[in-house]
Amino acid sequence: MREDLDIISIIDEKEGYHLLRNEKVRFFAKYGGLGYEIGLELPDWWWDKNKASCPPVVSETKEYSFGTVRVALAVIPYREFDVYWQPVSWSKDFMDRVDKTQEEHRKKFGWVAETVGEFDVPIDWPTEINNKYFTVQHNDV
Repeated sequence: MREDLDIISIIDEKEGYHLLRNEKVRFFAKYGGLGYEIGLELPDWWWDKNKASCPPVVSETKEYSFGTVRVALAVIPYREFDVYWQPVSWSKDFMDRVDKTQEEHRKKFGWVAETVGEFDVPIDWPTEINNKYFTVQHNDV
């Protein structure tokens, strides 16, 4: 998935104000080796100029044909969604194993689980996970 962020654009003012180049910043989400990588696609010249002043990223991949770089800011572990697709009977033991595995993977990739909102029926799983840059809401899945 790739989506333009219309409210964000980068202007290059090389060689004076008369040569302006306006380029889009795009959000992306894609399969990765350890989970779903999410981040920004940026003009490569901007990234090369500014990356030293930016916080560390998960990975960066240059797209030479397009003059862009994909900067992965976070990885959502595949295990985060086990409760939706594991083909097993529900039981407390199963949920305990899923909870333990999910918590290990969240910690590894810098996510924290939260239960947000009020519910008529008590729930024992998070409604969202948060990291430095993103929030993923389970109720929207």
